[in-house]
Amino acid sequence: MKRYFLILLVIISISACSPSSNDDINQHFEYVPITSVEMPSEFTLGQTYQIKVSYVLPNGCYRFYNHDYVYENTSRLIGAIAIVNNDATCTQAAIEGEFTINVIARQNEPYIFMFWEGRDNQGIDQYLIIEVPVI
Repeated sequence: MKRYFLILLVIISISACSPSSNDDINQHFEYVPITSVEMPSEFTLGQTYQIKVSYVLPNGCYRFYNHDYVYENTSRLIGAIAIVNNDATCTQAAIEGEFTINVIARQNEPYIFMFWEGRDNQGIDQYLIIEVPVI
């Protein structure tokens, strides 16, 4: 009986690890443009603030995944990240969405927020830059 149980356990373990067709989804991550931002015009040192960020997904093959929030000295670079399904038949309508970032004002220097808006015709990254003084 123990031998039967052990063989069954091995078979289940092997079959659980074998690849299936569901694991073969062709997708990748991609930044999507940030279209607008709602935030205070100034921060008070030590206070927490919510920044509401709106983005647009180009079509139904895109699904919001997460956001980047990268520190670079007194600057903060923010980007919206989507998962793109390369194999799906997609709706062509753009989809708008939003996410919120919590920021605690911990520095005396002004914060410089750089929100990724996309690339221009030459492929250069474009940013919505907002400077927020700390009082």
